[in-house]
Amino acid sequence: MLARVTLVASALILSIAIFAADEKTILLWPDGAPNAKGTADADKPSLTIFLPPADKATGTGIIVAPGGGYSVLAIDHEGQQVARWLNSKGIAAFLLTYRLKTNKYAVSDAILDGERAVRYVRSHAKDFSLSSNRIGMLGFSAGAHLSATVGIDFDYGDAASKDALETVSCKPDFLCLIYGSSLSTDDLKIEKRAKPAATALTTTFPPAFLFGTAQDGKTSDRALDVAKALRGMGVEVEVHSFGGWGPHGLGMAVGDSGPGAWPELFHTWLRRNGLLTDQPRMAIKGHVNIDGKPLNRGWVTFYPSDSSNKPFAAAYLGHGNKGAFTIDAKFGACAGQCRVEIIEEAIEFGTKPSIENYVKITQSKGAPITFEVKPGENEAEFEIVTK
Repeated sequence: MLARVTLVASALILSIAIFAADEKTILLWPDGAPNAKGTADADKPSLTIFLPPADKATGTGIIVAPGGGYSVLAIDHEGQQVARWLNSKGIAAFLLTYRLKTNKYAVSDAILDGERAVRYVRSHAKDFSLSSNRIGMLGFSAGAHLSATVGIDFDYGDAASKDALETVSCKPDFLCLIYGSSLSTDDLKIEKRAKPAATALTTTFPPAFLFGTAQDGKTSDRALDVAKALRGMGVEVEVHSFGGWGPHGLGMAVGDSGPGAWPELFHTWLRRNGLLTDQPRMAIKGHVNIDGKPLNRGWVTFYPSDSSNKPFAAAYLGHGNKGAFTIDAKFGACAGQCRVEIIEEAIEFGTKPSIENYVKITQSKGAPITFEVKPGENEAEFEIVTK
């Protein structure tokens, strides 16, 4: 048994070594960072580039900012491992090594590093086969604070700058904020470039996915406060606050299926919000009849047939809909063939059960239910025959 374990471990190490051989680290400021205190590695903020296989690439890029209280970097479980997981989903990852307090740098210097990272990835989007409007940030703890602050204190570039990168926007297109250590509507204050401190979130804040746990106390509570503030301003935000176990710094929480669900939830959020494709979404309206009667209560869902990266589109039909549904373009499907799944949850409306369990319908008259989504508005009339 020992020999077998050793063999498996050796194979794993070899696999990681081969993966690592494809990684490349670049300096964000090759000629020296602003406010640099020396020329040691600690004075040189950088990005390590992790690219997915070309046949899986989605064109989305994410800058990963590990946590560590701005004093250390949790480079393993909040860095490299996250980058490789993103690659498995077809997402390019850029691991940010930012400057730290332990090396006598201010938090504002780390924020500059984060902004520079966004500029670098966006300016090299074509080199990495990325869409320049799908560049996001994923941060843990202090890294989440850093990412959120970039989302507030961004600029659209200085056209007059002699530094080509500084002419590029540093606004993230979306954020993933994991147990942000200082995240709140009051705590997001950062002194930078002699500008007034940012005291409030604005409607320009990027779409955001937030995660925390009850055991993490204030961090999770602050995430809920921030999510409420963002929603109040019309910002797209999703927040997951897990109860029970879940200490600060758990990374991807691979050992627990509760909090450990957040990475897949984040991936679903990206897909549902159209952040894994450049294709526009289309509005769909229509009607569902099942064996001659309107669908009383249930769902109609459009799944793209040609790509798992395109968003799916779904509508819930209540009793009052009388079989009719409308999906706004904001939540619609991309053009192309879709397979359609219809869920029937009730046949009649009343106090007595009308159906033993929900029924999933994917065929009519023995043939799969499909729909071709076309550019513009779409009308989908489904006359489903199951008997």
